[in-house]
Amino acid sequence: MKEEIQKLVELQGIDDEAVRVKNAMAQCRQRVADAEEKLAYVAGHLAQQKEAKAELEKSQRELSSEASDIRALSKKSQERLNNIKNSREFKALQKEVADGKRRLSEIDDELMACMEKLEELDKVIGSLSDEEAALAEALAQEKEAAAAVLADSEARLGELSSARADVSGRLDPDLFIRYQLILKAAGGIAVVAVQNAVCRGCNMNIPPQAYNELQRGEDLRQCPHCERIIYWKAE
Repeated sequence: MKEEIQKLVELQGIDDEAVRVKNAMAQCRQRVADAEEKLAYVAGHLAQQKEAKAELEKSQRELSSEASDIRALSKKSQERLNNIKNSREFKALQKEVADGKRRLSEIDDELMACMEKLEELDKVIGSLSDEEAALAEALAQEKEAAAAVLADSEARLGELSSARADVSGRLDPDLFIRYQLILKAAGGIAVVAVQNAVCRGCNMNIPPQAYNELQRGEDLRQCPHCERIIYWKAE
């Protein structure tokens, strides 16, 4: 029975390492996913700022075009004023010129505001562009490191799979089935040591008589509390 217990301990060790390798792979993939998410967020924010800049530049062009039209119209109106003798028509044209001047003043203010906003956007876009470049480089490095880790991990999992098949093949079939059931029910830990009469799976005390029998190693024992397979381990 001691040999069977030793095989179970070896099998648990293989499964424990496989879990650690898989967890490391998951963490590796998560780091890549986090880096991708950061880059996507900054890239999206950068695209929004560039779109806002494009809209402002469009407004700037439209305002400049409107100002040119008003100046051209005002020039013609001013020329007509010199030749108009009708008082009503003169006042109407005079009002048109005044309205044009007032609108030009408003356009100048709007254009100034546009320029100020464009300057602010240029700073934000420059900062975001630098951040995007840095994040893209970090992502590339993370992917490169992940590729190496994942390749090594896959190779190690293959070795562990072969080792598991070897040990389980030398184990009593009924005992292997029992191990598998406990492994699934007990969260991936089916075999644990008992030290100083304490189960290392649930940290509960083993009854004295059961502990004495466990030390002899003549029979396969399970913890009366967590029902994991237990074996005695000296200090």
